[in-house]
Amino acid sequence: MAIGEPERRLDVMRTALRFWDPIGVIDDRNAGTGAADDEYDSYAVGLLRTLEGGAEGYRLAHHLAGIRHKSMTLGAEHPTERERDLAEKLVAWRERGFAGTPDFRFMRYAF
Repeated sequence: MAIGEPERRLDVMRTALRFWDPIGVIDDRNAGTGAADDEYDSYAVGLLRTLEGGAEGYRLAHHLAGIRHKSMTLGAEHPTERERDLAEKLVAWRERGFAGTPDFRFMRYAF
């Protein structure tokens, strides 16, 4: 693993979580410069560990749903379409050897 690789992966996780944004507080999902853009940063390490641990999309989506449902007390305990989509993007990124940065934009999801 190259020097700086763990930090880069964590940065990608932070970006992914800004796109997930279940409470709708992120102003600029790519920049990470808004007042609330660090709202989900505390979840980045756990999400990355789950991904690096080999979790498939289903488990990763449930990880996100658990954060949203248990920690934020929002919505149902089952993953949303948005969470499943994000999980698939993260798994695909892992399968590419964590190369590049995934496109986390969503086309049509709401919580």
